[in-house]
Amino acid sequence: MARNGQISRIRQFLAPPVFEGDEEKSQTASLANTIFLALIVLVTLATLFVILTVKAYALMGGIYVAIILPLLIAWGVLRRGYVRAASLIVVSALWIVLAVAGFLMGGVVNVSYVTMVLVIIISALLLGGRAGLIIGALSIVAAILVFIMEATGLLPPSLGKNNSLSYLTGDILNYGIASALLYLAM
Repeated sequence: MARNGQISRIRQFLAPPVFEGDEEKSQTASLANTIFLALIVLVTLATLFVILTVKAYALMGGIYVAIILPLLIAWGVLRRGYVRAASLIVVSALWIVLAVAGFLMGGVVNVSYVTMVLVIIISALLLGGRAGLIIGALSIVAAILVFIMEATGLLPPSLGKNNSLSYLTGDILNYGIASALLYLAM
């Protein structure tokens, strides 16, 4: 009996907020809750996978904290009923972390610029099509700027490894996370 009570409390704790009389806000909150929790789990697993395969301990630890902390904050904000603000926190944090990571880890050839597609998908799902277009446009501008900086020698030396294993790892993670996000959204 006690175990069922614990499971019930965990489900209640993880459940999205419901807004009586506002079905659209409740649906968006439910989707955001699912995406945030999935990202917390997937980013944790992805970080462990990258650490074990690429062995970039400090770098991945920093990136992990820079992603997980805003996700946890956004999840708390969401639970207080601020669905749009929570979504903006997640989209902004993910975009900034990926843009900076790409800048510091080899430019446009780094997998983080490909991963921007996930942020575009998340922004469109949670904030609407216009937000997806804006994040897409910002991603294009960021990639072009980093490419120009790289071509003119203004890009700092890469902090990470850009080799076949890191590309394969990034591709696998991106495909898996994109598939999971779209599955959860449907």
